[in-house]
Amino acid sequence: MFVRRRMLALTARVRGYVAAGVLTALGVTALRVAAAVLVARLLARALDGAEPGELTGLFAALLAAILVRALLLWWRELLAGRAAAATRERVRIALFDKLFELGPGYVAERRSGELRATVLDGVEALGPYVSRYLPALANALVAPLGIVVYLLFVAPGAALAALAGAVVALVLPAVWVAMRAESSGRVWREIGGLDAEYTDTIQGLLTLKAFNATARRRAVIAARADAVRVAVMKELRVSLLHVGFSNLGTVGGTAAALGWALWSAANGGLDAIGLLTVLVVMREIYRPLDEVGRYAFDAITADNAVGGIDELLTAQPRTPEPVRPVGPAGGLPPRIEFEDVTYRYPGRDRDAVHGISLASPRARPSRWSARRAPARAPWRCCCCASPTPTPAGS
Repeated sequence: MFVRRRMLALTARVRGYVAAGVLTALGVTALRVAAAVLVARLLARALDGAEPGELTGLFAALLAAILVRALLLWWRELLAGRAAAATRERVRIALFDKLFELGPGYVAERRSGELRATVLDGVEALGPYVSRYLPALANALVAPLGIVVYLLFVAPGAALAALAGAVVALVLPAVWVAMRAESSGRVWREIGGLDAEYTDTIQGLLTLKAFNATARRRAVIAARADAVRVAVMKELRVSLLHVGFSNLGTVGGTAAALGWALWSAANGGLDAIGLLTVLVVMREIYRPLDEVGRYAFDAITADNAVGGIDELLTAQPRTPEPVRPVGPAGGLPPRIEFEDVTYRYPGRDRDAVHGISLASPRARPSRWSARRAPARAPWRCCCCASPTPTPAGS
């Protein structure tokens, strides 16, 4: 189960959609169980030699259950699309508001590709998680228990066997997810790094051509792409094992419950309608668990992406805006001065500027110029609410 506190915090803005999705999923499951029970009763009555006219009421009830279920399935798809769209819109608004609060200094010292991956691709990954996975997970936690309670009055042994299989199908994947909790975010970090390298390459394409450095950049991007491939393959393995552990419980529970029902019927402990009810209802116990497994990879993707989103939303301005802006004291003119400044971009192995000192001219606005944008960028990072570049510099 991919449910973490920081992931639930991001769903606070769309909890109405999540609740509606959960209720719809429970309604669909209830109608499926009702249709299965009606089919069991129809088969039992037909095997007893009932006339077709005597089965009209059961046929009408079965048709009504199928039609209502079809309407709920249509509504569930419509609701899922709206929930995903609302999630993307509201989380992106919160991210953009946070970026404006952090100021240009925070943005300048972050690689644009990483920010793009967080704001665009990361938020896209939250849509299926909120609209599909969370309602399916809630349905899987509630619906099987209700069906097992119903089966206790029909075939207690089969109900207990089905309950054991459902517990295994829920507990084993949860333990597996807990064991790999430390690796969460690896895929999205690699995707963000590849995106950043690619964006930097496109922006500096003319410079790379001029200095004949395209082969070196191509090798860097190829290495990043291979790292993304390795990370994605590892997460696919996690997803497949997650589904495998779930199927282990569902298949084992089904086999045990059906075996008990057949043995009980052979020894006279279960009548025909009870046996048929177990046969047709057993599938509905594990269908919600199968739906959770179907959306497991979407949940893994969201689990990887939420780290960057949470990091951005919880970031604090390095130099917060004062409550009361203070003007120059004593009529002194504005002045900007750097002394022994060394600045290095995050993730780089070389300094952008090293040991530089300069001061703006007194009594007039400062005006710095540089022929290339990379020469101006470090100073912009130092001025725009960035922290003190080095312990020695000021």
